Amino acid sequence: MNGFKDMSRAVEQLYVGLSRARSLLVIVGDKELIDEACGTELQGALSSATHWSPSAVADQLAR
Repeated sequence: MNGFKDMSRAVEQLYVGLSRARSLLVIVGDKELIDEACGTELQGALSSATHWSPSAVADQLAR
C-alpha cells in the first residue's frame, strides 16, 4: 500500500478488498498508517488474519 489518496475513503477501500477476496487477500503496508486510517474497525475484521513477515519466511527457508 502506498498510502491513501483520500484518507476519508480508506476504510471503504480496504473493506472492498475484504469483501471481494475469494481465498486470499494480502494487505501490504505500514501497520501504523492502516491503523490511523481505519482504527478499530479494521482491527476487528483482521483479528483472525495470519501475520506474515519476510524474516519469518527466511527463517523457515533456512531450516
